[in-house]
Amino acid sequence: MHKRILLFAILFFICVFSANASAWPPGDTTARDSSIEKIAGFIKKISFGGVFQARYTGSLIRDVDVNGMHQPDAEEVVRNSFSIKRARLQAKAQVSDRFTAAVLINLAEFSGDTKGKVLENAYISYRWNDAVNFTVGQFRPSFGLEDLYPVDIIQSMDFSNQYYAFGSNGWQSFQIGISMFGAFNKNSKIPMKYAVSVVNGNNRNQPSDNDNGKLGTARLEFGEMNKLSLGLNGGLAQ
Repeated sequence: MHKRILLFAILFFICVFSANASAWPPGDTTARDSSIEKIAGFIKKISFGGVFQARYTGSLIRDVDVNGMHQPDAEEVVRNSFSIKRARLQAKAQVSDRFTAAVLINLAEFSGDTKGKVLENAYISYRWNDAVNFTVGQFRPSFGLEDLYPVDIIQSMDFSNQYYAFGSNGWQSFQIGISMFGAFNKNSKIPMKYAVSVVNGNNRNQPSDNDNGKLGTARLEFGEMNKLSLGLNGGLAQ
């Protein structure tokens, strides 16, 4: 069914493009060139990126499996394994000088239970100025230092256990909500950054919130002072 819909959509756009092309007078190429330039200009505003992480895990203890679980009574303990940790694909579109749209999917999640996992980022950002910006949709609220950096540039294979512990409680990782953030005094000795977010707190890819409460998070960061940054996080649950 999905393949038929996709095929129909492709044929529809081809027919529309062909009809528009045939509607132009044979000698008039101005309108056609203008349309092509607009399409090419929009495509240039779309950027793609991704990251691929594969790993080999081994346990040095006989009764501990590759997931770190102690299984002394198991008939066979799986102590080594190849796996695909991440296969992420990201698309970003600079819709205008102020609006940016982004989508991030993790194709590695198709190897297991995909419910609530494959789609990671899906948001729109609005930039007013350096001090006032808004993000609406599904994103990672800035509750900790690890939320500020994507996994493809971190210096380790994975995030910390604290990140995943807070993520399971709705404070970190991908959440659905709204965020306001910005920066002050960028050219001074002590630049400042802030982020305030309100999210559902029931993790990503949910059709709706599961209660009337919301999670509010805030981060204030000072730096860099001699390559040292100082951050303060806080949260309030309702």
